[in-house]
Amino acid sequence: MRTALPLSIGAHAVLLAGLVLWAVPHKPLTVPTIPKPLRVELSMAPPRPPAPPMVAPRPPAPPPKAVAAKPLPQPKPLPQPKARIEPQAVKPLPSVPATVRELPPSPPAADPVVSPAPAEAPAAAPAAVQGTGGAGGTGGEAGVVRVSAAMLANKGNAAYVGTLFAWLEKYRQYPRRARLTNTEGTVMLRFRIDRDGNLLAWNIVRSSGSPLLDKAVEDMITAANPLPKIPVEFGGSADARSWEFVLPIDFRLLT
Repeated sequence: MRTALPLSIGAHAVLLAGLVLWAVPHKPLTVPTIPKPLRVELSMAPPRPPAPPMVAPRPPAPPPKAVAAKPLPQPKPLPQPKARIEPQAVKPLPSVPATVRELPPSPPAADPVVSPAPAEAPAAAPAAVQGTGGAGGTGGEAGVVRVSAAMLANKGNAAYVGTLFAWLEKYRQYPRRARLTNTEGTVMLRFRIDRDGNLLAWNIVRSSGSPLLDKAVEDMITAANPLPKIPVEFGGSADARSWEFVLPIDFRLLT
């Protein structure tokens, strides 16, 4: 009996509660949407390249040395054009100094000797001596000995004439213009000297055909004064006071 009473009271309580809940309006229950699950794909990352080896930093390069700037060379001056040598009129020959007089025309040669050697390579002995007035005769002038080819048979006389040639050669100048134009020739020079070699008179008995060469011989004989002294043993008369020579002066270009 005691157990049925509580059960009856519980039943009535459950029923009363159900009626109350039935009478109370209620909102329909909403079912929450379940979000879709996230899909995550995992991929394997490629392996990283190995780190480069450590390199010690290079020391900074030293600053460049200051180089002094060299001055630029001065340009060489252009060569001046050579002046063209214009042919000039031949000047008249200077007059013979008062101490040296012109010789009168000589008589024709008695016997010409061998041709002279080229003046560019003079020999020790004379190349030629033109005889005038026979074998050492005076030729009509007192005290004047005209040296002839016959006198050169004597070795002493020939040696002295060779000395004359060598002496004149020291003063002979080949004109530059004559060299440029290949001018050659022979000048026959006649001159007279005293015992001491002083020049008394001279003239050109035969021209070379070139005024340049003739002028060179004139300059030569005047510059060579005085000439070598006449030796005591040189041929001639006892009363000889002067000696006259006719010598060929050659101008030849060496080839």
